[in-house]
Amino acid sequence: MALSPLTAAAVLVGLAIFAWLYSRRSLRGNGLRQPPGPPGLPLIGNLRDVPQPTGFPWLTYRQWSRDYGSDIIRLNVLGTNIVVVNSMEIATDLFEKRSNIYSDRSDMVMLNELVGFGWGLAFRRYCDAWRDSRKMAHHILHSTPVKQYRPIEQKATHELLRRLLSGTEFMDGLRHMAGLLIMSLSYDIEVLPDGDPYVEMAEAAIQSITATTNAGSYLVDSLPILKYIPEWFPGADFQRQARVWRESVNRLFREPFDIVKERMDAGVVRECAAKSLIEAFGKTAKDPAYTEDIIRSTLGSIYVGGADTVISQYVFCRC
Repeated sequence: MALSPLTAAAVLVGLAIFAWLYSRRSLRGNGLRQPPGPPGLPLIGNLRDVPQPTGFPWLTYRQWSRDYGSDIIRLNVLGTNIVVVNSMEIATDLFEKRSNIYSDRSDMVMLNELVGFGWGLAFRRYCDAWRDSRKMAHHILHSTPVKQYRPIEQKATHELLRRLLSGTEFMDGLRHMAGLLIMSLSYDIEVLPDGDPYVEMAEAAIQSITATTNAGSYLVDSLPILKYIPEWFPGADFQRQARVWRESVNRLFREPFDIVKERMDAGVVRECAAKSLIEAFGKTAKDPAYTEDIIRSTLGSIYVGGADTVISQYVFCRC
């Protein structure tokens, strides 16, 4: 379906007016002193200043702190205030010592709503579902149960070394090792030597997180009304990209867990995090559907977070 030039222009003008009014309202603030930051342009604020994830954004943020003489700086993107903390001491004070005030999450429209990552433990708003998921994560990751995962870790490490000795490129071997480790630990699923769909799903999920969590990367986070724009609308590339990522994220949320349930019914699943959570929480749940969703989200969060962390730690040690 194609829009006439006149209709498209009218919609764009309407969005521009809305953005201007929204920006004006936000910029007025509440009269309190604001942290320093780069001056913005009319209407769009600092939209053009926000560094992209591929451009080492932390270097830009650190330079701004030096330029403005403050470890806390502020940007405004189409009326949305973005606060950047460039000090470990301040970050610890705000997010650990005073976590009861600052532990909530912002509304990440692109990641949570359009990509479908709203179930992720790291991205949920502070609520009952977040607390229940955190409780389940602690159940399978505290010091006692993690000891049972050591044989899996040893197997994954040996497989990585074998692949490297056979000439596999380092990062390819590392991604396979991370997938093998996390899939075995979480779901008792063996990954394929090459082209494993679960490894590919995790990579797509990590890519979506990296691309969308950098402040200001997507206009829809500053102007949530844009989420209603259909894919065919001019300039709606973000909707098409979100659909691609959403397919992988939805599969990651459902497919591995469904396999574990089938194997448990058949009595052939070995010890893994999914089996532990189902036995500890699923069989006595007052609301089975809700509990199953929380188990799914907890396992999916561990899978994505674990795959990314394993790769990052190995790369860091190698450097």
